[in-house]
Amino acid sequence: MSKIIDLDAKDRKLLWELELDARRNNAEIGKRVGLSKEVVSYRINRLIREGVIEYFQTIINVGKLGYANFRVYLKLEDMTPVQEKDFFYYLAKHPKIWWIVRAEGRWNTNFAVWARDIIDFYEFWDELMDHHKRFIQERQISIYVYLVHLKRSYLLGTKEREVASPLVVGGRELVPADGLDLKILRVLGQNGRMPSVEIAKKVRSSPKVVAYRIRRLEKEGIILGYKPMLNLKRIGYEIYKMDVRLREKKAAKKAEAWALMNPNVVYIDKTIGGTDFEFDVNVKSPEELDSLLNELRNLLGPSIRDIEYFRGISELKITYMPEK
Repeated sequence: MSKIIDLDAKDRKLLWELELDARRNNAEIGKRVGLSKEVVSYRINRLIREGVIEYFQTIINVGKLGYANFRVYLKLEDMTPVQEKDFFYYLAKHPKIWWIVRAEGRWNTNFAVWARDIIDFYEFWDELMDHHKRFIQERQISIYVYLVHLKRSYLLGTKEREVASPLVVGGRELVPADGLDLKILRVLGQNGRMPSVEIAKKVRSSPKVVAYRIRRLEKEGIILGYKPMLNLKRIGYEIYKMDVRLREKKAAKKAEAWALMNPNVVYIDKTIGGTDFEFDVNVKSPEELDSLLNELRNLLGPSIRDIEYFRGISELKITYMPEK
């Protein structure tokens, strides 16, 4: 097991500022953290070297580009270690899959698929079954309506959520985007901090045009934000996915209000075909998870039918822009 990195107060503040907007330059971040731009650069590079920061994400609302978002849970069986490695390699290389989590519990994996429509998803699913059906014991498919991203305010060591607007992927509004827009989005999807000058070289345009296009994509809500992709194990955190079944619909609103204020909740999922209330948490220990669940049980009482959860072992892929 990799050694856990002990973050000091400045590291935590720096990660929080990157969580708010990772595209800001080092001088801007330094003013907020109380460091020079040179020290900000040094600390970011050190966190990258130590494996805390893996890369910088751009959160893209591809629903506005005409994509639907399907989620798949799979329980696998009768796989050798080599077959399992090959299976996850297949998922990671598939251009329609944008998010993969290896898990333990009822499910072995949770992954998400961008598709233009139900037929597009069916073609993906048919291909998956052709190659791997013999290994799939159980499956569950749902459709994301909204995926709500919450800021990781636990990085500051606070027991209450720091005020920061959630980022919501989903919605029905379509926004036109041309070939240059899509090229810029694909480059930014791999590195949200890449300067406009470098992006311009990759997409064969000018820095001025690229900067303008990025501002427009932000204004239109296609680009929602920029944040660091963290290796949570390096800072002592685990990922848990929580599925809550409720006896009454109104309890979901109470649960959502609670989740929006809990600093350890990082996603809220609104789905068709899933459970009544779904959220993801980052916690440091089973005891912290139990405390969080007891808080929710005390809030909702008999409105809860049951709570099922599984632990994410590792995130193998996350990219917010379809590759083709």
